[in-house]
Amino acid sequence: MVLPAALLRPVACAVAGIVLATGAWRDAAIRQADAGAAGSASSSIQSDPGLRIARQDRTSPTLPPPDLPQARMLEATARAALRDAPLDARAMRQFGLAQARLGQPSYQRSFTLAERISRRDAPTQALLIQSAGMSGDYPGAMDHLDKLLSVKPQSLPQIAPALAAVLSLPEGRTAIARYSGRPWFLPFLSLAASGEGGLPNVVTLLAGTTVDLSQDKGQLMPRLLRGLIARGEYGEARTFALRTGKASAAQLDSFAVTPATSDSRFAPLTWQLGGDPLVEVRLRDREGIEAHVPPGRMVTLMERTTGVAPGQYVLTSTAAPVDDAPVPAMLWKALCLAGRRQSVLPQVPLPGGTDGATRIVVTVPPSCPVQVWRLSALSDEGQLDLRLRVRDVALRPVR
Repeated sequence: MVLPAALLRPVACAVAGIVLATGAWRDAAIRQADAGAAGSASSSIQSDPGLRIARQDRTSPTLPPPDLPQARMLEATARAALRDAPLDARAMRQFGLAQARLGQPSYQRSFTLAERISRRDAPTQALLIQSAGMSGDYPGAMDHLDKLLSVKPQSLPQIAPALAAVLSLPEGRTAIARYSGRPWFLPFLSLAASGEGGLPNVVTLLAGTTVDLSQDKGQLMPRLLRGLIARGEYGEARTFALRTGKASAAQLDSFAVTPATSDSRFAPLTWQLGGDPLVEVRLRDREGIEAHVPPGRMVTLMERTTGVAPGQYVLTSTAAPVDDAPVPAMLWKALCLAGRRQSVLPQVPLPGGTDGATRIVVTVPPSCPVQVWRLSALSDEGQLDLRLRVRDVALRPVR
């Protein structure tokens, strides 16, 4: 699998450059060498090739020496350090950098040997990423990137913007999908989806794989669903939740409030409970909710987003206090969602019914493909906190 060099080269260089700019390469070995150097006499530092390599590596972990005399000096120092410690990945990498400045083609082999000595040597992985990208070896670049992110996961936020550019091509999505089992994969997609234009690429990647987000606890699914809905793509969001999130059609279509229809993994396509820090809302055992309503405040109890067909619907619910107290005012609001704008849909209360029951006719016009349904409660000013139960929530078309 080969991606266009025009995309590979800047991505590989950007990945290496961004990673190196973070200063993440000051690992424990370098700090230890620096500490040893600080406590020794200057002559001792000059006579110890290992300490000289450590000092060089602190300032130039991936850059060749600026001129040929310094390159020859570094080559000799690295040779001496390797005689004392043949398994010093840092010295092997610096040896390769000196070779690169001297024009010796074997410098790539030195980088490869440095990786064999220690896969945890992040500067070596960065150099190999850059080299693979410049030669058009995208699978090789991804392999080294995987190793780098495995040992330096804190580098992901800096790498993600450059790597996200690869998701714009089918070949890039296919190659990255091969690493779907790696710990950095889902966090990377979450960061990529937050970038400009990244959300549709992430959705396309996941939709074309067998990745299962049903057990993901990182809130990637809700973020993608909200992003799709904000773009007016409710149908795509629903299909994505069904295929990739393993949601059931009943979860997304039923208006009853149950553990399944309030599953936060599929928000906002399912009921979202609460939303106000002053109100506590929880599910009852099988159906409905129970809430603590503070006095004199309008509080949101729950809401969800749907894509019901145009037409007239009867929205019903029943509310009752847990203790002997008056029922607070229950207010349903049906909204038409267009991007980030919301407008109130026509709704007419129906007369009759028992105390605490609500029956409303809501008209959904053809111009409103996405709707938001929100239930709020308002208790009297002088009333103490009350416990309220809401059940029998349903939405049925007018026959």
